[in-house]
Amino acid sequence: MIKYLCLFGDGTYDPKDRVDNNNNYIVTYQVDNSENHISALVTDDYFGMLDDNEAIFDSDLIDIGVGRLLVSDQTQAQQQVDKIEHYLKNGSSLFANANLNCCLDDNSQNTFGDWRSKVVQIADDEENGYFVKNDCEPQYEVMKVNHRELNVDKIYLDAYPQQTSAGGQRYPDVYDAITDRISRGALVMNYVGHGGEVGLAEERVVTIPQIQSWKNINALTLFVSATCEFTKYDDPSRVSAGEWMSLNPTGGAIALMTTTRSVFFGVNSSVGLAFYNSAFDRDAAGIPKTFGEIVQDTKNVAITSDNKRSFTLIGDPALRLAMPRFQVVTDSINGNPYQVIDTLKALSKVTVKGHIVDVNQVALTGFNGTLIPTIFDKIKVNQTLAQDPGSPVIDFELQRNILYKGKASISNGYFEFSFIVPKDIALNYGVGKLSYYAYSNASDAIGIDTTLIIGGIDPNGINDSIGPQISAFLNDEQFVDGGISGENPVLLLKLYDGSGINTVGNGIGHDLTAILDDETANPIVLNDYYVSDLNTFQSGTVKYPFSTIAAGNHTISIKAWDVNNNSSDAKLTFTVQSAETPLVKKLYNYPNPFSTSTEFMLEHNQSCQTMEIQIQVFTIGGRLVKTIQNQVSTQGYTSRGIFWDGRDDFGDKLGNGVYIYRLVYQNSDGKKAEETQKLVILN
Repeated sequence: MIKYLCLFGDGTYDPKDRVDNNNNYIVTYQVDNSENHISALVTDDYFGMLDDNEAIFDSDLIDIGVGRLLVSDQTQAQQQVDKIEHYLKNGSSLFANANLNCCLDDNSQNTFGDWRSKVVQIADDEENGYFVKNDCEPQYEVMKVNHRELNVDKIYLDAYPQQTSAGGQRYPDVYDAITDRISRGALVMNYVGHGGEVGLAEERVVTIPQIQSWKNINALTLFVSATCEFTKYDDPSRVSAGEWMSLNPTGGAIALMTTTRSVFFGVNSSVGLAFYNSAFDRDAAGIPKTFGEIVQDTKNVAITSDNKRSFTLIGDPALRLAMPRFQVVTDSINGNPYQVIDTLKALSKVTVKGHIVDVNQVALTGFNGTLIPTIFDKIKVNQTLAQDPGSPVIDFELQRNILYKGKASISNGYFEFSFIVPKDIALNYGVGKLSYYAYSNASDAIGIDTTLIIGGIDPNGINDSIGPQISAFLNDEQFVDGGISGENPVLLLKLYDGSGINTVGNGIGHDLTAILDDETANPIVLNDYYVSDLNTFQSGTVKYPFSTIAAGNHTISIKAWDVNNNSSDAKLTFTVQSAETPLVKKLYNYPNPFSTSTEFMLEHNQSCQTMEIQIQVFTIGGRLVKTIQNQVSTQGYTSRGIFWDGRDDFGDKLGNGVYIYRLVYQNSDGKKAEETQKLVILN
């Protein structure tokens, strides 16, 4: 029996090829009323209505999952198939050479990660708060009641400061938050509000160049756009923003439930709520739904209106949403069984034990891997800012403040981890949330524990007066203060404190922060970027990607706090130089002089590259005595690991004296740089 239909090709409103650049590959269904802007729908639902008495009436139901891949040539076809295979198999080697950010571990061939536990809601600030009150908040209530294992984040435009520019009102923090969330991954991202073929919102919080720059191949999202014409794929005169989100070869979305024409507010609200009531359900075996099933169920349940046909699945309808299949459960907290409600007090030490189970609650003793536990403080009520005329102040809940996020080993299905509760928790008593994500080489699991009460302070808690140790680098740990960088460096912090690092974000001025070039009015809060190291709460790592820093000299000031509110500071200086023209800032060998072995090292401006390196050693008289060829994969801007034993090309040991050596490297684009230095051999 047929379950899915994948339309493998772009389509057009002109099946007779009368317009230029017509992508007439797979037929589209255009409704009869094609001259009315609202009613002129293109819909693939028509192909999924298989009953004899069905056509395209408002009440007709879709009988199979239908999706479309918007490919127009062989290259796009291969790119789409590669993305699908990578998502389906939880990773692959297909994107090993995709020029991703190696300093963020983007080149990993594994797509597992706690991004699969995140759902993001984005709401426009227009229409007197309609999109928050009537769309996103009712959807959130569904998640809160039925799917607490998933962590909901909210990017409501009016909760961020609005700025005025020459081009109109803008939300730069929203723009950055969306790109950051795409980069770090989310299972589902949902936008509700105004938009069109070139992006989202009047304030341009999502644009086509922005979408084209996304490189999140290991954390592809299902993107839902409840807005007008975001993916008007049948218009050959323009490639719309939604199309780019699908066609991005190394990022964007794995699939979209998206709009091809204008949609009414009421239809948006009905379809959105139906989506949240359907998308995260599983079958009896615990297997998540396919994209085709999600959209089919959503549209069959939503309001009876032909306008809902504007929503279209762009993607493979047979591909399943990447929800973890297995479950993580708590066995005990501080030795108390799961059923006993425990209270976590500030400055107290907490030990949690648990295990992995299947859908029948049978322990998976063959599960070996890593657990990522995240302990959230109590739900906090935030407010929108009422920045537009007529916009109200709206209360909304967020559970974003993290007491602890770490990593623990899972052995034969069981795990244990400990941490110290920060002093900065909200001291009132209330229900917290312990969110679990776990993965092995072949599968993953998710879990939730809301039995714990958080509040108060332990009078016998830790007594600590020393701040954290901070080691700061750019890109990798080989960076030397004052070195060079490209315009998009990754701030790498290695932190240690015997009590743990504070990332709660409740205490004023107690955030983990970085400040670029002494711009103290614009601190970068790094709380969400901190992850404790494996099997310890005392040390951890931050990786924060900067973007488009201007060429020249710069500083980064870092401040970190421990859980007892002791602080420490660190500072980095660096010079941004464009990677367009390769260069060697510094070339040296160590030891120098040497007798039996030396190591060559160079500072350059070619991060995340594969470089072909040649080193030629000459006598003072200019005679070539040794040629060394090596291939180096760079992570940061310092490369080392090329050794020489002081022998010539024939294996004979060279005599004492001064020698000249020249290093030439060629990057993956074929561009070269070179530098010359001296070395001394003393036998």
